[in-house]
Amino acid sequence: KINKKTSAIIAVHLYGNAADMNKIKKLVRGKKIKIIEDCAQAHGTKFKNKHVGTFGDVGTFSFFPGKNLGAFGDGGAIVTNSKKIFEYCLRSRSHGALKKYDHIFSGRNSRLDTIQSAVLDIKLKSYEKKVLNKRVEFAKRYFKNLNSIKQIKLFNLNKSNNSCFHQFVIRTDKRNNLKKYLEKKGIDTMIHYPYMLNELKFFKNKKKLKNSYKLGSKILSLPISEEHSFKDIDCVSNSIINFFKK
Repeated sequence: KINKKTSAIIAVHLYGNAADMNKIKKLVRGKKIKIIEDCAQAHGTKFKNKHVGTFGDVGTFSFFPGKNLGAFGDGGAIVTNSKKIFEYCLRSRSHGALKKYDHIFSGRNSRLDTIQSAVLDIKLKSYEKKVLNKRVEFAKRYFKNLNSIKQIKLFNLNKSNNSCFHQFVIRTDKRNNLKKYLEKKGIDTMIHYPYMLNELKFFKNKKKLKNSYKLGSKILSLPISEEHSFKDIDCVSNSIINFFKK
């Protein structure tokens, strides 16, 4: 799909699972194409022992309250090794200015306020121990419990991918029935996401993307957070096992 008009590739580390950055970097080798990494769900995710967001030209992170590392309100961050991009971002977040009345373009108002910064500063200090490590252990328990169910497809993780497990998503052709069954058992699940972006009405490109087509009707996000317990994970797992035994 790369042509003369291609200026950037956005690699999305969806659900906290790292995209294959080696393959993506090969795609742009010798070309004037930037790599933007969407790390909104990938706080603590590593690919080949290197944190995502540091492979491309720009890495973007979200601190929305629902993220693994969330503030009390909206927030986000951009990381880059480019001085030019860095200086542009500093200006862009504050109406195009680095200091008062120093506007050289219109920009926007995207400054992270001090309260959100303070919240994140406190959370960051214990993030690995209190959040990341727990999510990883709970995910391992899911893998162990559900790996033998043939009707379910789990994450295709390898040793190069250290996921932060923002979500734990399974894929099954019986998604809707399973979701209803779990709901009757008092187990809440979610669908991230029910459709592809190009299926939205305001996008003109309606070409069927064969690798993504109908995925929205098969995926299901299971409960996982630092506030859960192994008992909770086993309860969800056993309910899923019982469903597929019927």
